[in-house]
Amino acid sequence: MLLAMSLSAAAMAAAPVVSGDGQLRTQRVPLEAVGFAHAVEERPAMGPELYAAGPAGVAALYDPVRREVVLVADGAAPERLSVGRLDDVAFAGDALLLLDESGRLLTLMSASGEVLDVLPLPGLVPPGCRLAVDGAEVRARDVFGNLHRLAEVTGQGLSEGAGPALVENPSPIQWDAEARVMRFDGGELALTDALKAGGQWLDGARGWLVVDAVVGDMPLVVERRALRADGSMSVTVPLAQGAWAPGRDAAVSPDGTLLLLLPGDDAFSIGRISP
Repeated sequence: MLLAMSLSAAAMAAAPVVSGDGQLRTQRVPLEAVGFAHAVEERPAMGPELYAAGPAGVAALYDPVRREVVLVADGAAPERLSVGRLDDVAFAGDALLLLDESGRLLTLMSASGEVLDVLPLPGLVPPGCRLAVDGAEVRARDVFGNLHRLAEVTGQGLSEGAGPALVENPSPIQWDAEARVMRFDGGELALTDALKAGGQWLDGARGWLVVDAVVGDMPLVVERRALRADGSMSVTVPLAQGAWAPGRDAAVSPDGTLLLLLPGDDAFSIGRISP
């Protein structure tokens, strides 16, 4: 599979461009609805991060200032849950999974904030990992893409997982600078005008790739595009330009909807692209 993409500097100034059947819909949220801390000496500005996407396109943000999970349903006001320090959030059905790396704890919480179960994790949790939920199985995806067994969600709560302890990277993503091709999970994406590119492979089962490509160096021009791996959809989306730069700004919901966090100076938007 080869998806050819022609990139241009002019696209950066345009509104989101849609080809295929997808539409980028945005929901504006005032910045005062969540915690925000301005930059100070030796610390950049801090704002919400998009950690997960749940049923019906619910966005689960983490507010590092107030240490809250903020749930933003499509067209609804934000709802806040006090959780304390955590390293990742994921959905298990309608419930939330909260990961504390340093404390080696995995918490199952209802969407109303009730703690349903807490599971101490016996081994070291890979630093910088992200939760990956496949049915009842909960794993941690490390920075190399490998999957580590964590737990299983049952009708009674959380139990130790029973699957393989380690699954090596099932969906690698690599940039071939000479060929100007991004290879991922059996497919490849030709970035014909890109000087350099990096990307996120988001949920291989539902197939989204979010790519940042350098398409000019004097001046520096970067374009971001979200693509379905089967080639059915290509959407040019805005780059983060606001009061803070989120480290995590994309997630995929169970129905395959791509969610994007789009920061602004006095507000932010949740972008949704349905498959």
